[in-house]
Amino acid sequence: MINVNNHFADAQKAAAEQGARFAHISLANTQKFVDLQMKIAESTVADMTEAAKTIAAAKDLNDLIALRSKLAESSVEKSVSYGKAVYETATKAQSEVSQFMQDSFAKINSDLTTAVETATKSAPNGTDALLSAVKSTVAATSAAVDNMTKAAKQVAEMTESTVKAAATATADAVKAAPKRAAA
Repeated sequence: MINVNNHFADAQKAAAEQGARFAHISLANTQKFVDLQMKIAESTVADMTEAAKTIAAAKDLNDLIALRSKLAESSVEKSVSYGKAVYETATKAQSEVSQFMQDSFAKINSDLTTAVETATKSAPNGTDALLSAVKSTVAATSAAVDNMTKAAKQVAEMTESTVKAAATATADAVKAAPKRAAA
């Protein structure tokens, strides 16, 4: 006979542990984004202070025009760098959450398979067809989740390569713009 109370208590304990793990992942990744924002804010203040000093030291209009181009190029490069940093942080966070979800589903699948096996051993005669249907459903669901996980990973890889290519193209275009303007 199956002890439902023990299974229920174990399921509640596992759910609490999973909730705590997910909260930890979420908070850790939120902290990474906050740290990134603080670094950007500090860098921006330092850059603007330096730009103001440089503008104040300009002696004529030609100095200001050259400075404007230099500041614009620097600004675009920093924006691209910031975008990359945000994307990388988000990608890592997404990877951690995906791994958490995969681990959670694997645990649920394992627990369900164990429960079905236990039920099979203590099931009354005539329930073989029902238990076989449940086993088949669990196996089909597991296969479907595996396929969706593989497809999601492929999409993430394609997206990452596209974002990297776009960032590189933008950075190259910014670097080439002053050379074209000077020519």
